Amino acid sequence: MENIELKNLKIKIAQKLIRLNTIPVEQVGSIVELDETAIQAILHEVYGKEENEFQEKLQALCTGLNVPKLKTIIASAEVEHQNTPAHSVGFFDAFQAAIYNILTDVNSPRTLIDHILEQPERLGLGEYPSKLSIYTAIQDLLQHQNSHLELVSVQSKKQPTRGESSKDCWIFALHLPSFLPNTHWAVVPKDGGKSYNYN
Repeated sequence: MENIELKNLKIKIAQKLIRLNTIPVEQVGSIVELDETAIQAILHEVYGKEENEFQEKLQALCTGLNVPKLKTIIASAEVEHQNTPAHSVGFFDAFQAAIYNILTDVNSPRTLIDHILEQPERLGLGEYPSKLSIYTAIQDLLQHQNSHLELVSVQSKKQPTRGESSKDCWIFALHLPSFLPNTHWAVVPKDGGKSYNYN
């Protein structure tokens, strides 16, 4: 008799294949006949393909936001885990909103722009840098070889200092060791609220 774990795995694969339009609904029954080895092989292929497509889309977004060299540590599985129909803001919209907010926000307290204005000379800027020079400086910071951006999960060791939860917000941890000693946070509420960033 088939164990529950394998049965659930087959159901999971069938749902995933249908969602990816890999097989029509009427062929789902054929998956039930496969053994565990075949199922594991399909699972690896399906999730590998999905992850590649996800990373390609993420890279395209970075390029569109003029930060093509931004390193991201974000897995499609974690995004899928956090992405629920109950929330009005999906991951890719949140990612764009977070980057744009980091690049332009001058209204929220303790933004990245605030930090730059406090010590512009560290980035080779004059005492009163223009908006364009600040924008360019942030782009350079984001693409620095030691910088990276990661998606925060409930299990992440480091959580935002203002207590936001990944259950309610898309939370991005931005690491800029060449400029800031601490993690910089970008937060996009999943209910469509205003995005903000702070350190």
